[in-house]
Amino acid sequence: MRSRACSPCSGWSPHSSESASPADAVPTRVGRLAQSPTPVLADEPLAHALHDLLSAEGTGVPVLDAEHGVPVGWLGHQSALRAVHAST
Repeated sequence: MRSRACSPCSGWSPHSSESASPADAVPTRVGRLAQSPTPVLADEPLAHALHDLLSAEGTGVPVLDAEHGVPVGWLGHQSALRAVHAST
């Protein structure tokens, strides 16, 4: 098993927890870890939503009702690929 390098470019150090400031401490609340991807609207074309999906970090984007702006689902990479494959 290979050990992690302790170099400035790796960003990891075995002493990092000892020298970390309180601001760098491990988060204790989920909100500090949550991502906020840009949502897509349920009635927009799939081609446009795919652009948003590909530029988003994480596994997908929330889908909002176009009229009320409430969440109606989640568009993930797998469901997008499935839809594109079905149309060919």
